Amino acid sequence: MRLITYELDNKWRAGIIVDDDIVDASIAATAANIDFDSEWISNRQIIQLNEKQQSKFERAALDVADARNSDLDVFPIETARLGPPIPDPDKIICLGLNYKSH
Repeated sequence: MRLITYELDNKWRAGIIVDDDIVDASIAATAANIDFDSEWISNRQIIQLNEKQQSKFERAALDVADARNSDLDVFPIETARLGPPIPDPDKIICLGLNYKSH
């Protein structure tokens, strides 16, 4: 499963790449009957799923891509503004030694 973060309506959203298209993660989650307990789904939440849930999630994304019910559910990757892979990290570790000048 290839995950992506993209922008829609000035907000970052998680998506799954299927061929050259993006399937919105919230649509795939609904199709897979996986509840993330939040309005916004990030790639961090997806990679924290167990293996069985990830497989179910991926199969649902493939099914959504095949059904292609709406341009908001599935759309070409070249039309998307891409974002950071994990837009909501748990923590950021910084050290002065990370920089050459230090």
